[in-house]
Amino acid sequence: MRLIEILGQLAEIESLLIENKGELTPEDDTKLKLFTESLVEKVDGYKHFFDRIDLSINYWKAKEHEAKQIRAALETGVDNAKEHLKATMLQREITTLEGDEYIFKISPTKGKLVITDEEQALAAYPKEKITITIDNEKIRQDLEANIDMKCAVIEQTWSLRTTVKRKK
Repeated sequence: MRLIEILGQLAEIESLLIENKGELTPEDDTKLKLFTESLVEKVDGYKHFFDRIDLSINYWKAKEHEAKQIRAALETGVDNAKEHLKATMLQREITTLEGDEYIFKISPTKGKLVITDEEQALAAYPKEKITITIDNEKIRQDLEANIDMKCAVIEQTWSLRTTVKRKK
């Protein structure tokens, strides 16, 4: 199989992964099995596939970061515009602004709590917060020391490493 055909299959599988949110349907699984039938011939294809997916992941991570920055800027802009409108209405002693389609009204709220002395507030109004979590490290140590327990097991997992084949 030529590299261009492998890359075409990889692009199709990538699209299927995106469409199905990472899950493979039985039809997709069949395509992947066909892709893996002659595994030795396809080792390089798998490496290209992994590299391509990694590039896509990095691209979308960058876009996610950009989107978060844009969203934050827009949220800040809207909040600032609302605060400016409220300040203007308060300064002019206007509680209602009417347009052709919309009406803005301001009214007092219960107020924003501002703690001016944290030490004094903490002493007078303490609230205890206790967090209990599982000590995974201790469980692993006990299991590796062959201590019998019914709450956890260590399952065998495998990692896949990629190395560059040295040419002879």
